[in-house]
Parts: sequence; structure tokens; C-alpha cells
Amino acid sequence: MSAPRRTIAALAAAALLLAAADTGLAAHAEHGFAARLGEAVDLPGEPWVGLGGAAYASSLATGRWSSIKVRARDVAVPGLGLVTVESGAVNARVPASAVLTGDFERTATKKFFTSVQLDAVALGGLLGVDDLLIQNLEDISPAGGWETEAILQATPDGFAGPATVAVKLRIRDGVVLLLPYEVIDAPAGAAASETLDAFRLTLGPGRLPLGDRPTRIYVSGGSIHVESERLHVTVAPADFLPLADAGRGGGAPAPGR
Repeated sequence: MSAPRRTIAALAAAALLLAAADTGLAAHAEHGFAARLGEAVDLPGEPWVGLGGAAYASSLATGRWSSIKVRARDVAVPGLGLVTVESGAVNARVPASAVLTGDFERTATKKFFTSVQLDAVALGGLLGVDDLLIQNLEDISPAGGWETEAILQATPDGFAGPATVAVKLRIRDGVVLLLPYEVIDAPAGAAASETLDAFRLTLGPGRLPLGDRPTRIYVSGGSIHVESERLHVTVAPADFLPLADAGRGGGAPAPGR
């Protein structure tokens, strides 16, 4: 092998080793943070945690994680059943020790958000149906993008068969609204007003496991997603945990300023 080729091979090997070390460092910190969260609350499994960015070790120099993401699946919420809850922070300041272990007490962040995913089972329970289908209005592919209107199909109580309606997804004064506006299909004898009302839904404060008032709602990938967010706040690890008393009008304290 010629000298230039040996040099290229050596550089490639070194890059692979650095990438592996960076991945290992991130995985160690993520596992540490996930374990701490899992010990703090009774979850069906250890939550998924993602820390930092593409070059995780750079956080040692910058003192920041570009992002913190925590996702907990099958969280039991009164009135909703099992849902997926995700919390995250953007541009979070952390000490070097946190980069190594994933453990920190508090962090100042540019943005903190919480998102709850309502799949067909959870949303169907709220609507009183057990055969709900949710899809995007425009892009009906399985990985359809974010849209604020959706198509819902189900068999409401007393209907002879499934009905399909177009629904607007809105948030007004912190209240989540599903507003049916068009009957696409309905069984014979079903009045349009009755069909639309069967898919109408209002979720007031405290009904969803969010740390704050909801600010965004959309449909994607066969589920309805509702998010809340706050800007320029300080958060602790506990703020990333799913709210245990959501659905009963309570909730964990909102992140501090």
C-alpha cells in the first residue's frame, strides 16, 4: 500500500474510533439520565433519552447540549388510557460533569416543550368509539407530515356503520378542540349534524399530561399530537417526567424562569 493510501486509511480508522468514542460517551450519559428518571416515577419501562447533537463530546467545550429529549411510551393517564409523552429542551446549559454522566440538577434552556401523542385507541376512548382511524387530510401516507386538519373514521354509538368526517384541529385559550366541518361518508339515515357532533371534542385544562397550556396541535403518522412550550426557562430532571396526575386537573409545577 502506498504512503498516501496508508495515510488515508489511518485517518479513516481514527475517525471511526473517534465516532465510536463519541457515541459511547453519549450512550453512557443517556443511560444515566434515563435511569435517574426511571427511579423517580413508576413507568412501564425505562424512557428513551436523547442528549446533545451530532458531535456529543463538543458539549464538554461548549457547556451546552443542543437538545434534550425524553420519550415515555404506554404512560397510563386517567381518562386517556395509555399514551406516549415526550418532553424536550433546546440549547440547554450543562456542566462538564453532566456531559459525562447525564446527571444535572437544573439547566437553563432556550425552549422547553412537552408533547402528548393521542393514537386511535386513546382518542377513540375520548370519542366513545373503538374502531377509530386517524389520517392526514392531504398526505395520507403512513408518515404524513404535520397538518392541522384530519380525517376521522369510526362507528359512533347507534350508527349502522362507519362514518367519515373532516375535522379541524384547533387550540383556543388553552382549550383543545376537534371541530368537524364536513361529512365525507356516513351510513344511510345518519343526519349530517348528528354525524359531525359524534366526532366533536373539547379538552379543557388539566385533561392532558402537559406541563403548560397547549400551544400546538396537529395530526401526523396516524395520531393527534398536542404540545405545550415555554421559552427561556430553567428546568430540572423532574420536569421531563410524564405528569402522574394529568386528567385530574393537576400537574407538576411548571418550569421556573
